[in-house]
Amino acid sequence: MAEPSINFSALAVLKKYPSLKGQRNTNAQYASAYTIRDGTLDECIQEFMSKPESQHGLYEIRTAHQPPLVTEV
Repeated sequence: MAEPSINFSALAVLKKYPSLKGQRNTNAQYASAYTIRDGTLDECIQEFMSKPESQHGLYEIRTAHQPPLVTEV
């Protein structure tokens, strides 16, 4: 049986939630996440990792389901 793997070339989107003082701002006029990067999963992970660790909670990466390792967001 083949080992599960992730396709890092798959299309993905890095999104960021509006923030205030480093925290998600749920009271923002537009509280939904907006696109920071549209590219491959690898590119989005690299962009995400370049952000300060204290801000990682403001971001999410959306990509296609790749069972069993990557679930849909």
